Amino acid sequence: MPVGKRVVIVGGGLVGVELAEFLAERGRQVSVIEEGEKFGIELAVVRRWRVLYELRELGVVMINKASVTQIERRSLQLRVEDAVVDIAADTVILAGGAQANRSLAEQLQASGVETHIAGDCGGVGYIEGAIHTGNAAGRAV
Repeated sequence: MPVGKRVVIVGGGLVGVELAEFLAERGRQVSVIEEGEKFGIELAVVRRWRVLYELRELGVVMINKASVTQIERRSLQLRVEDAVVDIAADTVILAGGAQANRSLAEQLQASGVETHIAGDCGGVGYIEGAIHTGNAAGRAV
C-alpha cells in the first residue's frame, strides 16, 4: 500500500475509524485525531462498539478534542486542550467526512430538467440513506 508505517488519520468519523481499522489490521501504526468528543458517531451503535473495540485491541491511538495546527513532512502538531502535541507520521490522511452537494441538481433544475434528489445530494445518509432516497426517487418517476 502506498502509505508509510506510521499513519495519522485526521477525522474520527465513519470513514476515519474504518480506515484506521483497515490499516491497523495490515500492520500500520495508526493514530486517529478527532475534533469532537466521540469517534464513529455516524455508525450504527453495534458497529460503532465493535470497531472501537477492535481499534483498541489493534493498538490504535485515538485522540479526541484535538485540532491539527500544523502538518510537516514527517509529523503533525495538535492542540489538545491547552497543550501542544507533536506526533510522528510517515503519512497523514484527511478523513474529514462527507457533505451534501446539490450543485449538479441545481444546474439541471435551472435548465428546466426534472430532477429528483437521491443519495448524498440531498444530505449525507451513506448507504442506507442512498437506498431510501433512491427508492423514493424511483417511485416518483
